[in-house]
Amino acid sequence: MKQERTTDLATKVARLTEELRKANEYIDTLESQLSPATVVQEKRVRCLETGKVIYTSNSDANHGSRAGAKGMRMRAYQCDKCYGWHLTSSTNGK
Repeated sequence: MKQERTTDLATKVARLTEELRKANEYIDTLESQLSPATVVQEKRVRCLETGKVIYTSNSDANHGSRAGAKGMRMRAYQCDKCYGWHLTSSTNGK
């Protein structure tokens, strides 16, 4: 039982380490391609893949959804490209 937990934790650590490596690579790519006129608009950083505003957390994105268009329901999801959080009006998937 203890061996299984250790193996599960090691697997999780390896997965998270890989996700962090990918996120850092993406940040390096962003930094090398940054053009304030194209990426930063209205003081909001946007995902190069989707063009959507990047929020740093689910909570920040949900707060942003309340500041958005009136009457439109928005939900937050984590982007598999930039690892930030985006908003969508879609009710299923991304």
